[in-house]
Amino acid sequence: MLIVTGLIEISPEYRREAMDVFDSFVKGARKEFGNITYEISEDIDLPGNFRFYEEWEAREALAHHLKSENTATFRRALSGMQVLSINVKRYEANPVKL
Repeated sequence: MLIVTGLIEISPEYRREAMDVFDSFVKGARKEFGNITYEISEDIDLPGNFRFYEEWEAREALAHHLKSENTATFRRALSGMQVLSINVKRYEANPVKL
């Protein structure tokens, strides 16, 4: 399993627009092959700071997601906003039996 997490910081004046874009993007990503979880939420103390968390079954699923039309549309939408920073981390994980 792959876990992707990070932060997208958008200028607060684009906050509402970003929320609409994220809503559409997340709904599409959740339907993609190999997606387990996809969440984006705004930091309540820092308007315009959106944290995301994704889980993918395998590298191939994540690669497919990154090449999808949904992701291309998302990237085009972000390019029209004032994105201040993007920080992404990817981890490989295995279930732990307790």
